[in-house]
Amino acid sequence: AQQPPSGTRAAAVADNTGDADVAASMEAAFPYPIIADPRRTIAHKLSMVDHTIPHDSQPLTCRAAFIISPDRRLRAQILYPASTGRNFDEILRAVDGLQRSAAHQGIVTPVNWRPGMACIISPSVPDDEAEERFGDVRVQDLPSSRRYLRWTNDPAHAALDLAINL
Repeated sequence: AQQPPSGTRAAAVADNTGDADVAASMEAAFPYPIIADPRRTIAHKLSMVDHTIPHDSQPLTCRAAFIISPDRRLRAQILYPASTGRNFDEILRAVDGLQRSAAHQGIVTPVNWRPGMACIISPSVPDDEAEERFGDVRVQDLPSSRRYLRWTNDPAHAALDLAINL
């Protein structure tokens, strides 16, 4: 299993016998704690059940990821049907994007964004403030001629590039 970004913690909820079964199905040791939920109590409370695939007269649990910030607010949830495995690359990408936006107010990440790629400047940031805060601001030409889609370099990587060049 992949490691979560720095400063994050992960846990799993399993409705089966837990650690031994999960470890046996992985190519490497499972690096997170596993919370046993044999009666699916947690799964039902979090709506993590797939009624289309019954098992032992109960629905199977969905494959879910909940991203919760340090202030205990739900920031994202990704829910896959029981028939489809989670995409850990997408979960880690979402965590990276949420951390980037939290660390650099006014930055949002676009579709398929990865660390180091250009970010979008939120429409709530005025043009003059965007230039002052982010320096290189590029406005994307749009059919509407509106100037709301503004791009800048990933500010976390700009700081890293500066540190490397010193």
